[in-house]
Amino acid sequence: MKLGTLLKSRRKKADVSLRDLAAEVGASKSYLYEVENGKTANIGLVLAARLSRSLGVPMSALAAAALADERAQRR
Repeated sequence: MKLGTLLKSRRKKADVSLRDLAAEVGASKSYLYEVENGKTANIGLVLAARLSRSLGVPMSALAAAALADERAQRR
């Protein structure tokens, strides 16, 4: 699963708006939108940890999704 898809599905499952999540994790709404829509997958460790905690997604799942995105881009 792609990183953006994983984050978006977990956010929607938690019934959290993009604006509220952005405020909670200290990121801009536009940046999270880009992540969710696959425009960037390089989110950095601190943001990944905040998203992990906020959405209840294990860091290992975020890392696996980010690595899958990177492999797909190399092809």
